[in-house]
Amino acid sequence: MKNKIKLVLVLIIIFSIRSLAYANPNVVVTITPLASLVSMLTKDKANVVVLDKAGGCPHHHNAKPSDKVAIDNSDIIIYIDEDFDGLIAPLLSNYQGKKVKISEFDSIDFSSVEGGVNWHFWLNLNNAKEFQKQLAAIIIRSFPEIKHDVQENLKAALVKIEELDKFKKSKLENLASVALLSDSLEHFFKPIKNSQLHIFQTSNTSLKNMQKLDDMLSSKAIKCIVLDIDQNAELYKKYNKIIVQLDSENWNLNENTKFIEKLFIDKYSKMINQLNVCM
Repeated sequence: MKNKIKLVLVLIIIFSIRSLAYANPNVVVTITPLASLVSMLTKDKANVVVLDKAGGCPHHHNAKPSDKVAIDNSDIIIYIDEDFDGLIAPLLSNYQGKKVKISEFDSIDFSSVEGGVNWHFWLNLNNAKEFQKQLAAIIIRSFPEIKHDVQENLKAALVKIEELDKFKKSKLENLASVALLSDSLEHFFKPIKNSQLHIFQTSNTSLKNMQKLDDMLSSKAIKCIVLDIDQNAELYKKYNKIIVQLDSENWNLNENTKFIEKLFIDKYSKMINQLNVCM
């Protein structure tokens, strides 16, 4: 009887050690679009925590004590850049885990048509695919115990994004001329072969520039005015154009974190379908 009890205890200890050895890594990601892409790679093999689930512009996220706790308890944090994620930068000063700064990924195109940097890289699906490839390699090096799962998940994720890319090209190949009034949308429209008017700076501008803007938006060549979801559409109704507002910033996740893996595909597909009115 004593021998049986000892055997049971030994088995319990071995099982506990194995459980600890293969505990899911804790991954912190700053915004929901990127967290969704990360979750497509890790699925149930990592605990993905998003700092900003509220939607809207992530630049306005106010760091909370819970953010500090999440970061301190994580094995890896994935963020874009201190310029983009400025409010969490102070929380990383004594961080002991692995920092993954996406602005250092050499395979991603951050360039703006105006010659600067546009951080909303994930809206270009070529960037999304490159992000997943490069990140998968980092995750595998950091957590080799989930290598096989990440490799298989990467294959499936790339297929899904490629299908999304084909869907986008087929749906928007006849897209009419549009005026973009938010730089957050720039990467979404970059691969589209239509006539685009890029007007990103519309506030605090001179009367001369306001008149130029007015003339451009009044042009018969422009069929649609495309805004970010947070912009005031009422200001542009006087031009009698079709107005489309796309949710191109951080996507609202609420508390339904189980939905995070599907979030990127679903939200991006919705943006594509919204532009049907501009054909």
